[in-house]
Amino acid sequence: QPSTYNHHQYRTTMSAKTRGVPSTRPIHPCLLSVFDGNFGAEYSVWAHITTTRKKQLPNLVTAQANTLRIYVVNEKTGKLELYDSFPNLSGSICYLESLPSVDNDADSLLIGFAGHPRLAVCSVQPAPPLTASSKILLTSSLIDLTQACMDASLGSVTPLEQDLIATVLKRRDEATLAVVLGGGVAVAAITLERNESGWR
Repeated sequence: QPSTYNHHQYRTTMSAKTRGVPSTRPIHPCLLSVFDGNFGAEYSVWAHITTTRKKQLPNLVTAQANTLRIYVVNEKTGKLELYDSFPNLSGSICYLESLPSVDNDADSLLIGFAGHPRLAVCSVQPAPPLTASSKILLTSSLIDLTQACMDASLGSVTPLEQDLIATVLKRRDEATLAVVLGGGVAVAAITLERNESGWR
């Protein structure tokens, strides 16, 4: 006689083993909070922003809406601790990638924004005197692909139609960036180079 699977019995057994968890709640086999705080994230990338490449773990950089957050890993507890936050950027972030540095210099960040297709190469720098924060997010290059998207669309398009999808191929001193414009009407290929002052 073939065996039958009783879903209700399995769910009841699992809930009985987990005290205080309702039977209708989804049960995850391994649930561990590694954040000191409660923040959401839509995009994330590992990068050496405040840490040295050869001796320390990288930072976790997260993006949600128009806010960028940088976390450090506490080597004693293994948890992620918020290092700095950069709110109210000029647009909602829809792409986030790291650009590696040389030796122990800090990495740069490649940030894409929703709406008109724009990307910015940014780095975290010490803030000038008499500012509220100790760090600032400095943009070294701004890539505006709005005109290229309009030309490929054979006319004006609205920001809601311009879905920025990008990927980057990183080498030692060069990176090739491919950006899908307007949901697929065109692909823009851009070469980024690194010099003494950073990525351009």
